[in-house]
Amino acid sequence: MYTAEIKYICGMNGDRVAIIISDKNGIPIAQEEYSYGYNASYSRQNAEYAKQDYENSIKYNWKSPYCLKPYIGDLLVDFLDKYGLKKEEAKYSAYYVFSRKYADEKELAKIVEKLYAEL
Repeated sequence: MYTAEIKYICGMNGDRVAIIISDKNGIPIAQEEYSYGYNASYSRQNAEYAKQDYENSIKYNWKSPYCLKPYIGDLLVDFLDKYGLKKEEAKYSAYYVFSRKYADEKELAKIVEKLYAEL
């Protein structure tokens, strides 16, 4: 039996999402971090743009500043699925770096909804 913790970090330079999978004793066994604009996209449209740019960089031998950036909802669901977990089973938290505060329940609900909005 595994548990998942998903942390949304609203940083000064960009937002990121960390996911930690722990075993039944609470010991972390896997983790991943996704940063918007680096290795994750806010939307499927942005992900498709990055994919096309990446493919063109290979096709035309460009030096592309972009890497593949899949949609964040897909990344999280796929990672959870590797451990037999569903997004509804994960524990969520959100932290605002600039104000040094955690999101309240209402803010957290909006963030979680946004993470999976295009599934």
